[in-house]
Formats: sequence, structure tokens, C-alpha cells
Amino acid sequence: MASYSGKDGVIDIGSSALIANVTGWSITETGDTVDTTVMGGDGWKTNIATLKEWSGSCDVDYDPADTDGQVAAVVGTSFTFKVYPRGTTASYKYLTGSAIVTSNGKTSTVAGKVTGSIAFKGTGALAIATA
Repeated sequence: MASYSGKDGVIDIGSSALIANVTGWSITETGDTVDTTVMGGDGWKTNIATLKEWSGSCDVDYDPADTDGQVAAVVGTSFTFKVYPRGTTASYKYLTGSAIVTSNGKTSTVAGKVTGSIAFKGTGALAIATA
């Protein structure tokens, strides 16, 4: 089984616009179900799968000069997100899909650095592609 180092990850929004200073990311796929249990059964619920969705987020060290990445990720804007778990080297796999930015926040503490978090929600399938 392959293992990857998190330090190699990259997130691209739009046409080759990398989000600067990414410190972490997550992608989650979920699926809805509908209860199909009927009376007189064996006491176990039954379900069928219905709709699927995906969402994601990334944490960053805030950089207002990152106009193609952090600053461009305006809430309500759609992008084609590409999440490269181990870098953009040819033949490496990455996750990709169209998504809408749902939040873009900044956080700081008196003794800490200014950080940010960008969240997005998919508008269709999440795919695995090859760089």
C-alpha cells in the first residue's frame, strides 16, 4: 500500500492558479439514503442509496498577495478544484471537480500567525484524474 507525505500536497483553482501557503486540506464524499423499511419485516431497517455530494476545505497561512488563489476564492464563485495529494508530477493522481466557494475566513491570535480557511461544495461528480 502506498503512503504519501502531506507536505507535497497542492490545490489548484481555475486554470493553474495554485492556492499559496496551504497547510492542510480535506475532501469528503457523502451519500444520502432513503428508508425503505416495510411493516412485517425482520426488524431490520432497509435503505436505498439516492444522491451523492462532496465538499472540501483547505487551511492556509494568510497571504493577501495571493490574488490568483486565496483572494480569488470569493464566496459564491465557481472553480474547477484540483487537489493533488502528492504534487503535480506527471502520472500522479489527483482529485478534481467543479465547486462553489462557500466560505473564506481568516483567524488570528495575539501570539500566533494569521491563518485562513477556504471551504467549497461540489456541483457534480468528484473524479480522480492523472497529472
